[in-house]
Amino acid sequence: MLPPPPPVGDDVFRSGLATGDVDTTSVVLWTRAAPPAAIGPTSRGPLRWSLWTEGGDQVEAGVAEVGPEHDHTCHVRVGGLEPGTTYHVVFEAFGSRITGTTTTLPTNATRFRIAVACCSRWGWPGFETYGRIDREEPDLVLHVGDYIYEIGETTPTGRMTDPPHDCTTLDDYRRRHAQHRTDDGLRRLHANRPFLAVWDDHEVIDNAPDDESMARRAAGIQAWQEWMPVDPDAAGLDRVRSIGGLIDLVVVDARFGGRLPTDTDGPSVGRADGPILSDAQWELVERAVEASTAPWFVVANQVQVSPMTLAYAPALQWPPWRRVVNPDQWDGFPAERRRLADLLGRAHGRPVIVSGDLHAGWSRGFLDDAGTSIAHEFTSPSISGVTYAEAVHDRTRLPSGLVHTILTRLNPGIDHLDLDRHGFLLLDVTADTLTTTFVHTDGTRVVRTLTVG
Repeated sequence: MLPPPPPVGDDVFRSGLATGDVDTTSVVLWTRAAPPAAIGPTSRGPLRWSLWTEGGDQVEAGVAEVGPEHDHTCHVRVGGLEPGTTYHVVFEAFGSRITGTTTTLPTNATRFRIAVACCSRWGWPGFETYGRIDREEPDLVLHVGDYIYEIGETTPTGRMTDPPHDCTTLDDYRRRHAQHRTDDGLRRLHANRPFLAVWDDHEVIDNAPDDESMARRAAGIQAWQEWMPVDPDAAGLDRVRSIGGLIDLVVVDARFGGRLPTDTDGPSVGRADGPILSDAQWELVERAVEASTAPWFVVANQVQVSPMTLAYAPALQWPPWRRVVNPDQWDGFPAERRRLADLLGRAHGRPVIVSGDLHAGWSRGFLDDAGTSIAHEFTSPSISGVTYAEAVHDRTRLPSGLVHTILTRLNPGIDHLDLDRHGFLLLDVTADTLTTTFVHTDGTRVVRTLTVG
């Protein structure tokens, strides 16, 4: 029989629980068990975990130990599960209990729903959107980075970040993750839906990797790995998942996977140095393309892939102008983008790209440098923080409407562009259609549908 609900007012599991790195037969379980004040914050203790069917039968159980060396967090990968099955998760420690649910990926499905989220700045309007994602009942949450922001500030809602200064130490980053998990909607989403997640730059510092970020990188990454439902034994964050015979999903880390430290702060006519993906990552993508049999081939990463011209700058050469781009995106790595375009052109299913980072909603055809349509790219709006329009206005004083006009005229293939609103994406996938809904915090929805063929 499934254990009873947790006691009311419990403080041991105040950060909730989460599940992630899910596939058809396994899932990673996560929680943080904070020792009660009476026994001290550095105390160690046993953490009991168990997994139960919806009918109340226990299928797996075990005991782990939590302690201060990993901020009292715990990761357990549980295997041998049934595909497309919902399980109840139970954790018990220090006399308290917490429960949640998770669902493995299906091997056969007629439809599947993925929520895509990114860029959540605590204390800013829109952060409550995580609760909205849970109410949409996605089968999987794909978080493409900037889960936290390292910036210390008094937020627009009048609340102070913890710590109040920029995160630089391991303790700083741990405290910021803990503050994010004070949000009821985010805790509820983690407790109900499995995640696939990658980090981006703000988990460490803006525009990482650069020379400044290297000293902080280990601390930021360790805290993220401790606090997120990811497999601690996995070599990197790249993932390939086949979902229900509908989607072959490839998630690649385009932030720390292959990049070398560069100076990519703001628009430029230059290019970043070095690769954006490592040789091992390219081999993973190539194998995924060769093995793909689903009608949809989806590549997800943190930053926009499609060429995006911001403006043109005069040049003392022919032609007498050069494109102004954001080299932090794949525009900084044109040779790498050509390589990806070639691979996507060989995919069995229709190629789709999912990205984030820009704090704006985009739907556009992914055109290679020659203007040939290769795939369709959907870029998720941000959960909270400064919008794209606000960021451009701060730099240039240009109004949002003018920026919208400039971008749509300079960049062919855009069929939806929203620079002003926060939100997330819903991908509803069947064998014949992939319907993307831009869900905004003001309640509005914009729908774009692709068909196979």
